[in-house]
Formats: sequence, structure tokens, C-alpha cells
Amino acid sequence: MEVIMIAAMAQNRVIGNKNDIPWRIKEDFQHFQQHTIGHPIIMGRNTFKSLPGHLKDREYIILTRFPISGYTCFESIKEALDYCHIKNYNKAFLIGGAKVYEEGLKHSDTILLTEIEKPFKGDTYFPEIPKTDWKLTEIVREYSEENDFNYSFNTYIKK
Repeated sequence: MEVIMIAAMAQNRVIGNKNDIPWRIKEDFQHFQQHTIGHPIIMGRNTFKSLPGHLKDREYIILTRFPISGYTCFESIKEALDYCHIKNYNKAFLIGGAKVYEEGLKHSDTILLTEIEKPFKGDTYFPEIPKTDWKLTEIVREYSEENDFNYSFNTYIKK
């Protein structure tokens, strides 16, 4: 099973502010949907609470010590990934937040990271990607007219 972290990060590594994303890029949401649809998405409790609604055609797996009725919940990424193996998923996505990404670096095979070429104010950050462990294999550069900034869809593969 391939374990994939998917995130969007500002130039100063910000991924969130007050449990929200500080930017809106329509193409990034489409990118997220295109990759995660049909696959389980593993997230922390705060990320779950920050979602605008239920994302269809994905199994939610929430990392929390306090189970949420109606959802699959585990206390660790390892338990969540073991569950995904048992369910025979071919891919599982780690979608945040910061602690999930930090821990996820050692469990993941791929990172799909939208990198925004502008700093944003925030209180949540994406971890440094150790260059000794990861290789940048693809960069697709884009420009957001509605936001007036450049960004890129980057793929990192574990060495």
C-alpha cells in the first residue's frame, strides 16, 4: 500500500491559521479531490473539525484519543495504516494537521505538496522535508490569477 501525504504550504511553511487554510486556490482543491477520491483520508481531530463538509467517496479515518461516533478512529498513524492494510486499500492519504505530517514523514512513500510562492500568517506549519530521505521528482508550476501569486504542485518520493 502506498502512503501519501498531501498538503499545501506557503513560502514560510504555513499550512493553517486558526484551524483554517489562509488561502483559496480552486485548482489546489481540485488537485486534492482528484488524488484522494476513492481512497481513505487519515487526519487529526482538528483537521476533521475544520473540513467544510463531508468529502464524498472517501473513508474518513480520524486520529484521536476520543472516538467520534460514526467514524473510524485510531490513536496512532500506525494503527490507522494497519487498518488500511487489512482493508486492502492500495493507497492511503495523510491530510493533516501538522503533527500528522510530522509523524507521517516516516510512514509515507510520497508527498504531494502544493508550494505557494508567497508567505502567509499562520499558526500551523508543514515540517521540513529531509533532503537525505526525499527526492523532488516533479514540479508543475502554476499561476493563480484570482490570488495573484505563483504556486507549484510538487511530488517528493522517499529515497
